[in-house]
Amino acid sequence: MEPLDEAFELVPRIGGFEPHNQANAWNGLGNACLIAGQLERAIEYCGRAVAIMPSYAAAWSDLFWAYDGRAQQGHVDLAGLRRASAGFAASGDAELVAQAGPEIERTVEKWEALAK
Repeated sequence: MEPLDEAFELVPRIGGFEPHNQANAWNGLGNACLIAGQLERAIEYCGRAVAIMPSYAAAWSDLFWAYDGRAQQGHVDLAGLRRASAGFAASGDAELVAQAGPEIERTVEKWEALAK
């Protein structure tokens, strides 16, 4: 069994976690999917994380990069990119937003320009 398959076996248990831990678990699975190139699953799982904990800046960032990966594959979802970028900016994590925000903004601008 592959490590990612083993991680997916935990999915049914996530609902029993405290909300903060649920968000961490979903984002962890989303990260694993992002690394493995399973971008649709990454979007789904990181999206679950931010739905549970809207102030989770790292999950918003991971969700954004999953959308960016899909855009690189030719499936540009400007609404998804914008929503993830806005959620990241509004997360309240000033340090992470200052570090990664400019690159995220440039990436949104790139996809917007290419969509014209």
